[in-house]
Amino acid sequence: MRYEQSMGAKSSVEGLHVPGYPVNCKPKAEAQPSKGRNVMKTLDLKSTEIFCLLMAGMKGEQHLKIENKPYMALTIERLDDAYGGNASLYSLCHYYELNGDLMQDPEMCFVVVDARTAETPGYENVQVTPYYFAQANLGFYEQSIVFDNGVMKRCDDELQHGQVEFAGIWLKNIKGQGYLKRVV
Repeated sequence: MRYEQSMGAKSSVEGLHVPGYPVNCKPKAEAQPSKGRNVMKTLDLKSTEIFCLLMAGMKGEQHLKIENKPYMALTIERLDDAYGGNASLYSLCHYYELNGDLMQDPEMCFVVVDARTAETPGYENVQVTPYYFAQANLGFYEQSIVFDNGVMKRCDDELQHGQVEFAGIWLKNIKGQGYLKRVV
């Protein structure tokens, strides 16, 4: 399998095998292939660590809401299984209320393959792949990976690569703003 982390670095989980997990991410038909494309990217190791610490803060629950004044609350939620239970889908979101509706500001969704064991507990054994971005106040909703029965059917690699870059910046901001101190 071929995966890359953001910023073009090779993923440290290259070769991690998950039955049914995609080998690559094809561009839109109208897009012209270029060097470095057709490869699904995962978060870099530092961003993966931050995401894993947020997941750990859930302590087995379905979701966790982290209050961190003066910032907006941050919610992480386990949505579903994928790839026959070998991966999990998560949402990470800031919400605010507008006219009685919850508005994502932003929301990102991720496929997480966690292959850590007692013998291999490191974050390099976790693969976090963004697949959805929403910014409700702008009416902005982008799904780079489309699933059918928990298995990827389509992927827009250019869009997915942009989501990896944004997620890396956002997760580092989440840490810098002190959300992790409220969890662990």
